[in-house]
Amino acid sequence: MVNARGLVKVAHEKAIVDIFLEELNRRHRSTYVIAEQPDPPDAIIRSKRACSWVEVTMAPLNKRFAADIMSHATLGETPKPMESGIVNPDAQFLDGLVEVIKKKLEKGSYSSLHEKYGSGYLLVSVQNPFFDLSLLPSMHEAWEQAPIRNLGYFRSVYLAGRRKWSNGYFVHRWLDSSRLASKCGI
Repeated sequence: MVNARGLVKVAHEKAIVDIFLEELNRRHRSTYVIAEQPDPPDAIIRSKRACSWVEVTMAPLNKRFAADIMSHATLGETPKPMESGIVNPDAQFLDGLVEVIKKKLEKGSYSSLHEKYGSGYLLVSVQNPFFDLSLLPSMHEAWEQAPIRNLGYFRSVYLAGRRKWSNGYFVHRWLDSSRLASKCGI
């Protein structure tokens, strides 16, 4: 039986995959749908012509912010509000972002998925109220400086999250196969 926190996690992952598929289908005029949610991966996606897989990870502003949003979203959990005052939020976010992506890229258990479906998509759910795309150059710099041993299971890394100044969501392909390949074998 899945606990309350697990239910929130599954619902969040499905929502992020749905946002991603809407954008993927719009950009490529495809018809991808979620075929399965085996965990792992978070979704097997299929269109009329192709099949792939998707893994979701969350990149919060920092660990305290993650505890705050998850405790508020989880039924029966006592809220853990984050104290006020954040020093250098961009640096905190960048450190966490690189760490969550590193964990996924270095995870060997995706090999069977890769053999069966080919390279998958890594979706990073950005949970940072200060995030906007002007942070991309700093993100690329943090990525280039990080010692990551990419095992090559993902074709690209997408960012997804709420728009900062308007309603709705964004989906942005951040790392394509060539940027990911630069970390293979490190």
